[in-house]
Amino acid sequence: MEIYVKTRLKEVGKALLVETPEGEKELLLPDTIVLAVGLKPDSSLYEVVSKVLPQEKLHVIWRC
Repeated sequence: MEIYVKTRLKEVGKALLVETPEGEKELLLPDTIVLAVGLKPDSSLYEVVSKVLPQEKLHVIWRC
């Protein structure tokens, strides 16, 4: 398992495009992605990712 902190997910496609403190980086698409972000709920990323990933691979842990 790899853990990325201070990293922003920019794009999900055939790979993941992330922005780290060192710059942009392309990562292989993993089997599972867990996002822990911010203190206020924001479902906009879920809406975008749900169009790319199969529903059985996508789980919302908490949403208001």
